[in-house]
Amino acid sequence: ATIALIGAGQELGQPLAGTGRGPDLLRSAGLRNMLAALHWRVEDLGNLELNASATGNDKMRHGEAICLGSRLLYEQALNAHKEGKCVVTLGGDHSVALGSLSASLAARPETRVLWCDAHADINTPESSPSGNAHGMPLSFFLGLASDSRLDFIPRLQPKRLAYVGLRDLDPAERRILRALKAQGTYVATMREVDEFGIGIVMRQALTSLGYYSSTADADKISSQSLSLPPLHLSYDIDAVDPQHAPATGTVVRGGLTFREAHFVAEACAETGAMSAMDIVEVNSDLTSPEAAQETVELAVSLVASALGDSIL
Repeated sequence: ATIALIGAGQELGQPLAGTGRGPDLLRSAGLRNMLAALHWRVEDLGNLELNASATGNDKMRHGEAICLGSRLLYEQALNAHKEGKCVVTLGGDHSVALGSLSASLAARPETRVLWCDAHADINTPESSPSGNAHGMPLSFFLGLASDSRLDFIPRLQPKRLAYVGLRDLDPAERRILRALKAQGTYVATMREVDEFGIGIVMRQALTSLGYYSSTADADKISSQSLSLPPLHLSYDIDAVDPQHAPATGTVVRGGLTFREAHFVAEACAETGAMSAMDIVEVNSDLTSPEAAQETVELAVSLVASALGDSIL
């Protein structure tokens, strides 16, 4: 099987410079060799040529550049999906999901989404306190927001989305999340991780997405993962506690431990259905070189875990 690596160093979705170097940092930390050791063929498609100039006076800051960059990523990722590849998008900030997730859903309409993040990323341009696009991508997929420049974005049914790791929500997002829960979205904040443990949370999340039957002894539904819907894991490094992932722009204490972070990725791998992954929001400019290196190595390790690396 083949992985297509796409570097999407978009950083205009948030205010801090440095996120754009994420793709090259992840590569230089040995990502390709790690994936090759897991018996993947790795095809590196390089970095997208993104317009770095800040433009426009949109409610979504830098809307023009974000929308153009998203379309470029969408087209490249869509081609890779059509060739049957597993697409790994190296961010950049979380606005890259506008392109990467659109491609997953366009190529494989049954795709389910696991969003591992401290933030819900579901503000609309109207509800967002900051106007930063990295806090908005899911609102477009769920039909809460629209933009004619993003007319390629497919709809995602609420029950095909699961959240894990939330802990920093805006008032508007709380309202939206309560409504989504009523429509079948699985939402696990850190409160649920504390109460039930990451094992049960991930079992519930993946069951809600259709990967396990909800019987008491819930074993794998089937060994033929052909019958399972594809899984897109969108992983924001800020889901992890800043003790382990300090080099990111929106640091919030009380996140996933080192092992919990890996368990999320391992549980996704165990479905046998992984078809795409985003790893986003690594920003080495914000910490000491040592802390930056620790964050980059963790990010690479999470990608490897999601694509089959395991302890035993």
